[in-house]
Amino acid sequence: MLRQFLNFLLQGITNRKGPGRVDCIKGTSGRSSKELLEKEELLKSAEISKTQMTSMNSKFEELKHQAADKDSLIKSTQLQLSEAKIKLADKQAGLEKLQWKAMTSNKKVEKLQEELGSMQGEISSFLSLFEGLTKNHPTMSAEDYDVTPYHLNHLPHTH
Repeated sequence: MLRQFLNFLLQGITNRKGPGRVDCIKGTSGRSSKELLEKEELLKSAEISKTQMTSMNSKFEELKHQAADKDSLIKSTQLQLSEAKIKLADKQAGLEKLQWKAMTSNKKVEKLQEELGSMQGEISSFLSLFEGLTKNHPTMSAEDYDVTPYHLNHLPHTH
């Protein structure tokens, strides 16, 4: 469009001026047209670069957003991991406490079994003694012993 305008001007000048002047103007017009074409190409190239930069900025912002999302996910996962570690430590402590109680209970059971065995031995000894006494003194009877319980109801109660 600009070229058409320049050609129109050139024809008008050619009609009014002489051929030498016209040649000079044609040369200037040609250089100007050439410079104008170069500038138009540079402008197109700049617009393409601007479009590419806008596209790259958009992609960069998208990547930044994705990175922020992933960073947030990592932080959330780390928090969950920390909470899981705390729960695991609590459960471990509970398990150790139960193991200690079981060990303590087992020791008490062993001690009670030893005491029971000892008592059974003592009871067996007493039974043998009583059997021996009754064999040696067949004349002893239950009437020889007072088996009436003694009640303490007549004593005052103190609290």
